[in-house]
Amino acid sequence: KYCPECKMRYADSARRCVLHKLELLPVVDGRLGTTIAGRYTIEAVLGEGGMATVYRARLKVGGRIVAVKVMNKALLHDQRIRERFRREIKLAATLVHPNVVTTEDHGELDDGCPFLVMELLEGDKLEEIIQRGPIPIPRALSLMLQITHTVARAHDLGILHRDLKPENVHVCVADGGGDHVKVIDFGIARSIGESRITESGELFGTPQYLSPERIAGEDHTPADDLYALGVMFFEMLTGRLPFTATDSTSYFLKQLHELPPAPKTIVRAIPDRLNRLVLQLLEKKASSRPGDARRVTQELLAMIHEADQEPPPSVTQPFRREDLLLRPTKPAIENAWTKRLSELRTALVSRHGGSGNGYDRLPDTLRQQLVEAEALVDELTASRENAFGLEAELEAISEESHTSRLRIGAAVDTLGTDLSALREAARDSFATREELARQHEDARALVRASEHEVAAFGPPHRAERATLTMANSYRLLALAIE
Repeated sequence: KYCPECKMRYADSARRCVLHKLELLPVVDGRLGTTIAGRYTIEAVLGEGGMATVYRARLKVGGRIVAVKVMNKALLHDQRIRERFRREIKLAATLVHPNVVTTEDHGELDDGCPFLVMELLEGDKLEEIIQRGPIPIPRALSLMLQITHTVARAHDLGILHRDLKPENVHVCVADGGGDHVKVIDFGIARSIGESRITESGELFGTPQYLSPERIAGEDHTPADDLYALGVMFFEMLTGRLPFTATDSTSYFLKQLHELPPAPKTIVRAIPDRLNRLVLQLLEKKASSRPGDARRVTQELLAMIHEADQEPPPSVTQPFRREDLLLRPTKPAIENAWTKRLSELRTALVSRHGGSGNGYDRLPDTLRQQLVEAEALVDELTASRENAFGLEAELEAISEESHTSRLRIGAAVDTLGTDLSALREAARDSFATREELARQHEDARALVRASEHEVAAFGPPHRAERATLTMANSYRLLALAIE
């Protein structure tokens, strides 16, 4: 059992915490009340999935709250799951962005289970917000921009999310109010060119958000994430999915063959430009969707400026870290062990008929043990203060590292935007070249037809028979050559 207040563990026979007098609760998870990596005390279960359990934990020094994701011990020998967890840790360390959950620590427990320490998020999932109905256009644009900006950064670094959906988008409250998006669960994400974990032909993702080419068995590309964005945007604006079906197979068929309705036919207030963007993202052919997530970001940013809205700070101020966590606070000089020792001393003195300090009535051995215990608690208090100083230094180093990585990320944004513009220019140039090639072929055909028509008049000595028809043929030939 354990105390719900101080988390101290007790034997099954105990009933109440000696310090807080609270009734003890049964331990339903063996990790509750334990300490991970000597730093994080597990306090509660936040969620459980097939691959891992997420706990709320508190730093022993400083008291900051974090989330700890621990892989399911039963899957320890499943190499594919271990590799997926390892990949999530690697990608989380690579992708540093204001709209991505900050990864703070990782490692392996004594039982071999890998763990990942992240910031603890407060707020609603986008899924819950959509369930309340269509999101107003100004708010939807801000959310869309933050989500797309995150996806663009991931793509710039060669990372595909592969499971974008409202359930994997957390909407927190930013400093000063407003929405601050956090894209979560890169558990099945993959770097472009990295070896696949799944078997060939195995589908990973949520049916409602899978692109037609993925359903057809083609490999993942950035265009798949763009299609998922289109489905999410449709939901945000209308409060419903673009297609409805009772099973995955029916949904796959609709994704492959059925055209989605225009969002504007459901919610008339949707601007035409935003309506076109959503439909372009939902194009069946990957080549018909926007060139990349950067183009979508620029388009959304332009719409926000058109509406005289302020863009979200996470996009315009990439160096500013949204502080959603409790920062370290200096622990009180008197800690829980000081209180426990005081309770024990009072009980022992009372038992032996003394009052106040009452040490003179205690047996020598017991009195000596209490003196030693007091010395140990004093030493523990001093150690805690020293540890807090070291923890504060570690936090400062971590903060400096995080800020540096944000600056590098901002540089990646600039390069990514430039590269996107070059891609778009190359795409336009290719389309122009194709059009010119078509015009060239038409002109060649006209020249050949004109030459054939001129030749039909025969040798030069019969030219007097050409009259107006021949003159017109020469004129057409001249125009074709020009």
